[in-house]
Amino acid sequence: MRVVTYNIQYSRGRDGEMDLARIADTIRDADIIGMQEVERFWQRSGMVDQPDELMKLLPRHHAVFGSYFDMDASVVADDGTVSNRRRQFGNMLFSRWPIVWTRQHPLPKTHYDDEFNMHQGALEAVIQPEGRPPIRIILLHLAYISMEKGDGERMAQINHVLDILNRREAEGAAWSGPASLGEDDWSEGEAAPANPESVLLLGDFNMVPGSAPYVQMITASAGRHKLVDSWKAVGNRARDGFTYPLDEARYGRPGIKLDYIFATEDVAAEISDAWIDNEADGSDHQPYWIEIPNKN
Repeated sequence: MRVVTYNIQYSRGRDGEMDLARIADTIRDADIIGMQEVERFWQRSGMVDQPDELMKLLPRHHAVFGSYFDMDASVVADDGTVSNRRRQFGNMLFSRWPIVWTRQHPLPKTHYDDEFNMHQGALEAVIQPEGRPPIRIILLHLAYISMEKGDGERMAQINHVLDILNRREAEGAAWSGPASLGEDDWSEGEAAPANPESVLLLGDFNMVPGSAPYVQMITASAGRHKLVDSWKAVGNRARDGFTYPLDEARYGRPGIKLDYIFATEDVAAEISDAWIDNEADGSDHQPYWIEIPNKN
């Protein structure tokens, strides 16, 4: 099972060109794909419905889009007819296997008078891989306010996500309990969906190893499990590698790590490999991959 997280910067590559096909080609061999910064109806990306285009480019994957930023982009004709469109920005999840259920979580936001800041979000999903127990995915994008100013906001967002995980047993899945209400069978004859404890959290965390938000991730608990940085789980040092390239002459280093996949201890113990695709050029970030061997 190959899992990848990729902030696609709405498909604007290192060459400045918008190219969704390049994005899809880079990650199409993954079984589970988490993308951040996917958008709909923005002028900068040609008013394209990127979720729709990406689903066409990855037709062998199930998909769900979760927008955490939503503004009006409607067009009103001369006769008053409204073409309803929303200018959206969010996370998109692809899976080789069914995405059983999902829900969207807005994350805490701080108002600043002197710096642009926008809502960010987390997309929660349960996936049922073939031949494996179901697994919970939290796909997220944390605040990108500067490291010094924004760590408090990122800490609040991380704590919000941890609270979601720690409420798992008390809340249950998307629905639970008897569903038949006479003719209105909300279950449509299905059993209550899976509510797994095993979790992968993936995305653009906008934090560096050793920062307060990073320490919070690896010391906090999600249910009965600690969370493990998958990069370290296979023997790498946390500070090695980078997913966000920098101008080395200007910053004194080739890049920083902003993108991660964290796992509950039971899943982390199975991870056999982790790597950063430093050749990908479709975004200002690099895709980060992990591999979990089949149990068969």
